[in-house]
Amino acid sequence: ILLQPGSDATCRAALEAMATGKANVVSDKPALAEIIHDGVNGLVVPENNVKGLAEALAKMSADTDLMRRMGAKARSIAEEQFTFDSLFHSVANVYALAWMKRFGQERDFSAQQLSGTR
Repeated sequence: ILLQPGSDATCRAALEAMATGKANVVSDKPALAEIIHDGVNGLVVPENNVKGLAEALAKMSADTDLMRRMGAKARSIAEEQFTFDSLFHSVANVYALAWMKRFGQERDFSAQQLSGTR
């Protein structure tokens, strides 16, 4: 999957590709470079670097083993870091830290606590 920077949908497209086991080729814009790790689950090229982009695409198409390994790692990362549960817990931790900083006491922001089902 080749992605250039754009809207939030660009990162969502990268995550969806990762979830299906596809390696990504992306520019080094911060949001994309945060989820695609060069040589691990895809390739990251400098923005507006046509030669680098061509080289990355050629590398991927010439080495299907590399593409499969990166795709498998992309899927693994998506399953570990970008599921609903993992994202929920990350956001809940941010709220808990903010609550602690503001009110000086702990607060449970777990799904069970927030839904009232314990």
